[in-house]
Amino acid sequence: MQAAGSILENGLQDAARDIRTGEIQLAGGDTEAAFRDSLCNSTSGIIDCDNIQIEAVIIAEGAFASAENYAPNFDAEGNLISRGFEGGEPNETVLIRAVYNYPIITPMLSEFFAEQGKNTRMLMSTVVMQNEPYLFDVNG
Repeated sequence: MQAAGSILENGLQDAARDIRTGEIQLAGGDTEAAFRDSLCNSTSGIIDCDNIQIEAVIIAEGAFASAENYAPNFDAEGNLISRGFEGGEPNETVLIRAVYNYPIITPMLSEFFAEQGKNTRMLMSTVVMQNEPYLFDVNG
């Protein structure tokens, strides 16, 4: 479980860099799908990428002091209620969150680490960053 948490954290950091530098936005196409591909390339093995839930939210300038507006929301089953996925423009502040419900298959460990009434433990990683001023443009 600790290894999966580290993999999720590192994978999110790596994929977020593709947003921060504008690589994903400037490539055109589906930003969320491109981000997910980047994340999956970094998390394969221990984590089932199809079950990672993601969101990316642009934080309005000067609004970060109201951090409660950016807290994660979950449904009754513990699934992330995503606010969508926006990679942002140059110099915008973006919050990117990844949530994975790690399956615990060992009954004895489930008693100690699983969420109440489930055989999973929620792992969550969040990155808040300011996008860089992009140095290139695919159109120019």
